[in-house]
Amino acid sequence: MFSTSTPKYKNLAIHIIFILIFFIAVIETNLFTNLLNTFIAHDDWTYLLQMQARLSDKMITEGRWLQYLWSFVIVHTSPEICFLICFISYIIVLLTITRTIQDPLTANTLFLALFFNPVISELFKWPVTLSVELLFCIPTLFILHKKYYKLFFLFSILVMLIYPLIFSFVLLYAVFNNKYSIIAFCKLIVIYISGYFIGILLLSIINYFVFSRFGVEIALWRNPHPIHHLYDIYTNISLLFSQLITLIQYYLYPIIATVIFCIVTSFFKTDRTNFIKLLIFGLIFLGLDSMITISSGVVIPVNRTIWFWLFLSSFIVINNHTQHWIKYLSIVLLSLLAIWGMQFFYFNFKHAQDELSYEKFIIYNYYFLTNNSNNTNLILCGDPHISSPLNFVQFDGVALSMSYRYHIHVQYCNNDLMKQIQNYRSKNNFPIMFKYNHDVIMYLNNTAWYTDWKL
Repeated sequence: MFSTSTPKYKNLAIHIIFILIFFIAVIETNLFTNLLNTFIAHDDWTYLLQMQARLSDKMITEGRWLQYLWSFVIVHTSPEICFLICFISYIIVLLTITRTIQDPLTANTLFLALFFNPVISELFKWPVTLSVELLFCIPTLFILHKKYYKLFFLFSILVMLIYPLIFSFVLLYAVFNNKYSIIAFCKLIVIYISGYFIGILLLSIINYFVFSRFGVEIALWRNPHPIHHLYDIYTNISLLFSQLITLIQYYLYPIIATVIFCIVTSFFKTDRTNFIKLLIFGLIFLGLDSMITISSGVVIPVNRTIWFWLFLSSFIVINNHTQHWIKYLSIVLLSLLAIWGMQFFYFNFKHAQDELSYEKFIIYNYYFLTNNSNNTNLILCGDPHISSPLNFVQFDGVALSMSYRYHIHVQYCNNDLMKQIQNYRSKNNFPIMFKYNHDVIMYLNNTAWYTDWKL
């Protein structure tokens, strides 16, 4: 895309330096630590453990049937292998995108900016499902490279059975690839949108035959606001504006930096073709997000807007000119974006490791109370969703993790047992973790909560 006269040995030096920077960043942001000791969010255990009751709920509310099929493969692995698949697949996807840029300095800096996408730092907590999403992108990128439009249409349908917005990586490749003119890129968008709606129809039909329910039933925790009257449309449009304001506030500093850079470079000649393709890219994904919010009333969390970070980072590269000072200014801004994204990786993985550390603390006390035996039930008393000794801990995920990693039978207590536990604690200085009858009790709060899910 961008020409360069840099000697080959200098290109090699640039690649080596960026590889070193990348691995240092991976270590410093706790990503490497998470690779060795992987955290999995509570609902991602659903797929790794193949919990059929929960999986049925997932298919009814989300319709991700290819993820369901993937669970039959991934169940034989471990959290660390799932995360490793994500990590390697993510690198392959980004290298495929950035290799379309000839200038090694720009390509490597863009790779860092794209890699440290704040949204991905969140999604890495779901490595079981994210692994199949990123793996799905790899053959799709090959299909785009060969311009197999019919196969791309098929994959555009199938991606609806996984996670449709992950395709933002795929379409970004077409933005940078000079094989695609504006007309060819628009053709690609039309194919993707057509596949998007046919994919919705496909998962609706599958749900009908399996659950006798046509379509998906939006989970209540998403706070849907279905349209019954014209006023409901107005309400959902208000939610959309609130969603956009939150998006701008979340990415305020990167937006300001990108806008200033675009204003400065607007007086110079730009790559008009790729500029228009990137604008179409942004408008399409903004339109899809807006359609979802207006039609369902579901506000899309800002930490799920993968496409917007790709849009901001790429916008700086699109305006990267042959003039050296503008080129180096874009390198600086991309580096700042990468550093800004690194802080999300650091804090998200630190939070994940803190939760795993607390899990180990529970296990240590469990073994202390049971004399290093794992034959005793571990009963969690209280509602794990409202409060805990440490508010950041998702005890539902902790229970599943302990059951998987340490082969301990974990369960929640019912109302009758809760009353007994409260009475026992009041007479014994209110312990948090203790032996009661033949079980080990972990006390969370006073709210009784019970699930029949098999942990």
